[in-house]
Amino acid sequence: MQGFAQPTADYLGIGFGFGTPVGAFAATNSDNYDKAGFANTGGTFNINYVHKFNEWFGLAASTFSASNGVKTGRLLDVSGENYVDVRSNSNASSLLVGGYFKQSDFPIYAKAMIGFGAVQTAGMRFYDNSGEVTFEQSDPTFGFAYSVGVGAFFPIAYRWALTASVDFVSIIAKPSVTVIDNGNVYQGPTFSYNQNFINGQVGIGYMFGPRYHRRVVKRPVQESRRGQY
Repeated sequence: MQGFAQPTADYLGIGFGFGTPVGAFAATNSDNYDKAGFANTGGTFNINYVHKFNEWFGLAASTFSASNGVKTGRLLDVSGENYVDVRSNSNASSLLVGGYFKQSDFPIYAKAMIGFGAVQTAGMRFYDNSGEVTFEQSDPTFGFAYSVGVGAFFPIAYRWALTASVDFVSIIAKPSVTVIDNGNVYQGPTFSYNQNFINGQVGIGYMFGPRYHRRVVKRPVQESRRGQY
């Protein structure tokens, strides 16, 4: 009897899911927009590649991107403005490499990666009785990034598998924004918080290379009783 073994081959996959902001990126307790992100849960996308050195260890590489909206109701409560128009979401992306650990016959894996990332703040326009103030979306700002996470790997065909994962992703970059206050343009604050996410995803992957194999399970041979009395 043949079954699909967990891969010792290289692996390429994509994943889609959600990125839940954590820490100051999600905070709503300050009227200083540079200290509290007011970020909502948004969508994420990953491309993952794993090169297995042996049955246990490998090298992982991953791209990550996320787009998060703004908790406008809470932002208006804290800021005291009458209306806010979110003109663009906050965006984050990263390129990471690191270690991958997985025993071939066990579906759970773990990985830890470092690299660099880029962030953009959300663009918003506030309105009140005295006029309007615009926080322009920042230019992409680059910085250090890292990720740790766990996942599960479920082969569904000879070279295909479904995946599920949960990762913590942090991008340490300090963007600054341009502010337009009733027509007056000036350099706004530098943001003091990291963009941190809990990233949950599901995806599909393709295994390739000669090291992918099927597991052969032998049925026990029952001794014939013919001729026994």
